[in-house]
Amino acid sequence: MNIYINIEIKKREFESRILLALIAASKGHTVYLMNQIQFIHIVPKLSPGIIFDKSITPNPYRIGLLKKYKSKNHIITSIDEESGLLDESYDDFAKFRYSHETLELASKVFCWGSHDYNTLIDKYSRFKNKFSLTGSPRADLWRPEFDKYYKKNKKEFDYILIPSNFGTIMGHNQFWSLVDKYKKTKVTDRGFNELILFGRFTFQLQLISHFVELTKYINKKFPQFKIVIRPHPIDAVEAWQALVGENENVIITSEGNISKWIRNAKLIIHNGCTTGIESAASKIPTVVFKPINSDFERKNPNKFGMQAETLEQIDLIINNLISGQIYNSFIKENSENTFRDMIYQGKTLASENIINEFERLDHPSLNKHNYHIYVRLLILFTDIRIFLVRIKNAIFRKKISQFNSKLNKFTAINTQEVLGLYNGFKGSIKLSKNVRIEKLNKYILRLGSK
Repeated sequence: MNIYINIEIKKREFESRILLALIAASKGHTVYLMNQIQFIHIVPKLSPGIIFDKSITPNPYRIGLLKKYKSKNHIITSIDEESGLLDESYDDFAKFRYSHETLELASKVFCWGSHDYNTLIDKYSRFKNKFSLTGSPRADLWRPEFDKYYKKNKKEFDYILIPSNFGTIMGHNQFWSLVDKYKKTKVTDRGFNELILFGRFTFQLQLISHFVELTKYINKKFPQFKIVIRPHPIDAVEAWQALVGENENVIITSEGNISKWIRNAKLIIHNGCTTGIESAASKIPTVVFKPINSDFERKNPNKFGMQAETLEQIDLIINNLISGQIYNSFIKENSENTFRDMIYQGKTLASENIINEFERLDHPSLNKHNYHIYVRLLILFTDIRIFLVRIKNAIFRKKISQFNSKLNKFTAINTQEVLGLYNGFKGSIKLSKNVRIEKLNKYILRLGSK
């Protein structure tokens, strides 16, 4: 069976989708994994298969894509990579990220946990059989099976990790362009109040000043720890460099997947970040820094971790960490059910559950072979088109277009990086067969069983 996997943001999704692809390929399926811009142009021209997309958001552009895939006899499935885990209610997320029209086009929608699943089957009851409570491949990597892989990447220094959730103000896109994007994609037509964006912007602007102060405080008071600032995938790294300044003890890095940084951190300090959920799941000491209160706080991630409102409380927590008095489990009894609701925690991996669902959708038409020379020509023509668009934008000095921003979210695939994941994951899970991995270009992989 042909399986086509779309990746939007490499730092966020690559490792989990490699895991999904490896398991599928080990079961005899042919898997193409590629970045979003290549996916959009190449997959409609390939033989029918299962599409695993990153969302089915009902904006006009995406609806057009879904209809195009459907017209080519592809089977559309997805899991929303934005997750919707940050807010206590999933209602607004369900309204803005799904619609009856996009659900009509999809065959399966996979859910992170009962938090999204229960809301979706209630709100879109006509399509309740299309929703599957499988869990997310990203959350697979939070499980103890992968501790060995991530902890072998231990750094030579002790560090405190501060992950960013300040994309509204630190991102490459300017704030006004985000408002404009919401209007153009008709999110506001579906009931989204753009004043929410203004509220979040104001809150984040206030909050980030406290995090900059926090960074400087820890650096001065606890020089035995390095401070690793992990920008959000859409953050501009140079924005953090400008705010924090030059300091050899402060590392601002987007290198690799966030999971390896979490697993090897001595302490994690965040506010409203999905990383806080992952760190709690991975039993890494976690602090929620809440120097200000706001209705725009992302409440769900802030339930998991020690609460600190002042620098003095941070000081006490770090001193306890040094003296060994800090404990590693932060999912307290009053939040345990919330965690179970948000994240599927079954015996099997979410990736395996999803592949089982793929196999239930299997049909002889989905097994038609893609000829190698044809695929290579498709890739070549797409590469030429991308090159010409970039030249055109450079000549006319256009600002980053939507086309280019998709490319900027996905850096080139490194062969050693992929082999490292393959060998590392083989040490964490059992694969049915050995897998053959081919790099078709710097943005596309093909996987199959040997």
